[in-house]
Amino acid sequence: VEHFTYSATKVYHNGGYLGTYVRLILEPLRETGKKSVAYTTIIKNMDAALEDLRDLLAKKISQRWVSSILSGNTLEWTKQLKLEPTGLRYSTKNWFSGSKSGHLGYQEIHYHTLTPEKLTLFQAGQPKPFVTESTTSKNFYPGYWTLMYFMHAQTEATLSTEHSI
Repeated sequence: VEHFTYSATKVYHNGGYLGTYVRLILEPLRETGKKSVAYTTIIKNMDAALEDLRDLLAKKISQRWVSSILSGNTLEWTKQLKLEPTGLRYSTKNWFSGSKSGHLGYQEIHYHTLTPEKLTLFQAGQPKPFVTESTTSKNFYPGYWTLMYFMHAQTEATLSTEHSI
């Protein structure tokens, strides 16, 4: 699988919950010549098994991404985010705050929040997020797990350095 898209959107009508619209798209590696697989449904009671499947697929792709980044490659995660060996490159456009771009080492990403709709990333010492990304973006979840890998690896490296002094 080269590209993976997952979205789960709650649907309401006249204030009443109808269910959750779920969309899952798997696009194979180009060289396989295979067709994409798309699955959409409305689920009345969301089941953790679907999210487990989402994470299983995303983590499999993420393993390939981590290896590629560790080999020195830069990967486009979303239209505004790139995963690089040295950190996260971002370029955002916003009607209210304008455009901003930059690069942060993984250790400089202090914390994040993840909701079903969006990921918000915060830089250490900054009260406002430096980037927000929709969870419905193509390859969002593989990129999310790749980012978590590098953020955790950087934290572990920092902790081991601090304790060895």
